[in-house]
Amino acid sequence: MNNFSNINQENKTVEVNINKIKLEFTGILKNFVYKGKIPSFEEIYDKFAIENDIHLSPILKQSIEKHISEITDIFFINILLNKKDINEISITEHNQIKVTKSNGQKIIMPQNILNPTELQLSFEILAIRYNEEWNWTSPFCSFYAIIQNIQTRISLIHQSLSPQKKPSFFLRKILLTPPSLSDWNIEEHHIDLLKSIIVKKNNIIIAGATNSGKTTFLRSLRELIPALEHVVVIEDTYEIITQNNFQTNLVANSA
Repeated sequence: MNNFSNINQENKTVEVNINKIKLEFTGILKNFVYKGKIPSFEEIYDKFAIENDIHLSPILKQSIEKHISEITDIFFINILLNKKDINEISITEHNQIKVTKSNGQKIIMPQNILNPTELQLSFEILAIRYNEEWNWTSPFCSFYAIIQNIQTRISLIHQSLSPQKKPSFFLRKILLTPPSLSDWNIEEHHIDLLKSIIVKKNNIIIAGATNSGKTTFLRSLRELIPALEHVVVIEDTYEIITQNNFQTNLVANSA
């Protein structure tokens, strides 16, 4: 016995109650994800069909498949990534997205494709896809990801760290050519000071909040190091990229 109304029992085709069906499919997807697996749509559909003893019409099935792909692929993020003038994307509220353009302009855009449960599920799928542990006991992860041939760094903050119990998502495109120091709106005498510190091989501490530009600024400083100097970079996520062949990148083992 299934829980859906208006079902044609002869051909067992569901034509109505699409929201309830979406909820059912999302629940099945969630059960797969909780077991650490990202299922194909056909796996979800087969489980739905067996549990409810029904099959969807081709049009309805296609609609549900599109909705599931919006969750598993974070469809709206992919659209934004294709915009060349967008460098950073962050989500701290389920219904809005903050983007930072290459000129530094910040824009808040509406997000009305996924509800809070679906958005949380999208982040969990993203962590699984890149073999990251992200849960109540490991509430923060940051990793290198190539999405649509675009190099990015993604950071996820679990809802357990938020008083409002909301997860956070931060994505930054890794630019092959970092901005110069003059692009940072730094006074000229401070630029000269930084250059002097680098030439003397003195220490510099860079501190700031998540998504404040620490790594990008570090990459700008990296470009001041003479080309023939061998630089060893130790980082938790592959992100300090340079065109210089005299650089060795070491990535820390999270284990």
